[in-house]
Amino acid sequence: MGAIPASLPQEPLAAIDGRPPGLNTHGVISNSLLSVTDVSIRFGGIVALNRVSFDVPEGTIVGLIGPNGAGKTTAFNLMTGVYPCTSGRVLLAGKRIDGKSTSHINRAGVARTFQNIRLFGGLSVLDNVTVAFHRPAMFGLLRTIFRTPRFIRQQAQAADDALALL
Repeated sequence: MGAIPASLPQEPLAAIDGRPPGLNTHGVISNSLLSVTDVSIRFGGIVALNRVSFDVPEGTIVGLIGPNGAGKTTAFNLMTGVYPCTSGRVLLAGKRIDGKSTSHINRAGVARTFQNIRLFGGLSVLDNVTVAFHRPAMFGLLRTIFRTPRFIRQQAQAADDALALL
């Protein structure tokens, strides 16, 4: 997850199960980068996730494991806006992102990837990571065709950022 833009709107948070906003699932003030609280989703009469809660502190790497059908992909789809939560909330740096569009959540720094490791099999490792820094409409058609100075600067910055991650 990248830096959180200051433009992400702050919305008032409602209490969940009597816990005031800003408290994690253990009733402790949360400084987590990502906080999922009492998230549920139903598809018709099927409950796919029921009151799932966890916090991801800044600077940590975590994994979500479980058997097939446990709801791992559904949880990621909720956090990234692919599916709306039936109940609960998802916070990024203390700001609500549940109910936002996938593109809004992506611009805020949360995105999902897929398990297809051959998606860009013909590219180098650096190029595969650099692709993640490109956003739709980052470059116009003319800038891309004519390789303008702005295009070259943006390409170089994306490559520098990718190299730093590697």
